[in-house]
Amino acid sequence: MKFKKTTAAASIAIACLLFFSAVVLGACSANPHSPETTPSSASEEKMDSPYAAYSKYGITYDEKTDSLFYNNERIRYFEDDSTFYNGDNTISGSLFFHTDKTGEGDVDIYTVRDSQNELTGTRTATEDEFMQKSGAYESTNQAISGYKKYGASTDAVGNIYFEDFLVRELYDPVMETIIQESRGAGFPKDSIDVEAVYDDGVLSGLRIVSKEEYDIHTQERIETVQDFWVEQQKQRK
Repeated sequence: MKFKKTTAAASIAIACLLFFSAVVLGACSANPHSPETTPSSASEEKMDSPYAAYSKYGITYDEKTDSLFYNNERIRYFEDDSTFYNGDNTISGSLFFHTDKTGEGDVDIYTVRDSQNELTGTRTATEDEFMQKSGAYESTNQAISGYKKYGASTDAVGNIYFEDFLVRELYDPVMETIIQESRGAGFPKDSIDVEAVYDDGVLSGLRIVSKEEYDIHTQERIETVQDFWVEQQKQRK
């Protein structure tokens, strides 16, 4: 696809294509809106929880409300990125993340992995990283304003949703704009790409693109960031 214009959100995201890692094979926690809650104890957390592996690093999970906590602080955004480039235009690993939709999260947490890609701990986001996520919300919220009445929405860190699915990119063929808040070559496997639909030149809705279209977009992303992945692989060896 060729685009003549980009939104502010798109510009930020396109830059991220070159500087941040991403995923083709992954998983995502796209939780619904949850009521206020308090941290659950470790004994309440099931061992088969997707967050069990992080419990020894200070992460606790409240299954009832699908909320995460770090040392009793509500987590706004949690990310575990274990993706890597295979050297043959494919990517392995996963990008696992969770966002809090109560609006009460006040800390962002990232996992730490060693040169062998093994999980070794967690860290609190820097002030710049935290503010960047806050800025992503502001830019995305503005960028999707015209599509909200057709079902588009955003969370506190700038992720886009449509029909309860995480949106990797939203493309408008008439405005020739693309909104990409996701990073790099892909996104969680249950994410979607969405396109604006027009009737007689008037915006009338949004549609989820076909799997074939989605796969084409994925390959385009891989080709865009492959040089970055090669460099990442060198650093891990």
